[in-house]
Amino acid sequence: MSAARGVTALSEAVAALRASKVTAGSAAAAAEAGRPRLSGLQLQVLALYREFLRVARTKAPEQRKAFEGHVRDEFKRNAEAIARTDTNTVE
Repeated sequence: MSAARGVTALSEAVAALRASKVTAGSAAAAAEAGRPRLSGLQLQVLALYREFLRVARTKAPEQRKAFEGHVRDEFKRNAEAIARTDTNTVE
């Protein structure tokens, strides 16, 4: 999976989750509620993002916010750097 494709998928997954308040593990509940289901790639990127945040939470409390902020900023920066319609870059 290319980084560009992963970041774009993450951006879409995070937006879908924020809008629906649904976790990746409850895709059936999302489908029943009429919310869009996440693609396999979106779920992979979301899992990667969540794993980075879990690792950040293992750091000392003084450092935790900086690590979490860096993870969020990097994913967001990379997601915004690529247009969702730019399929050549995404794939």
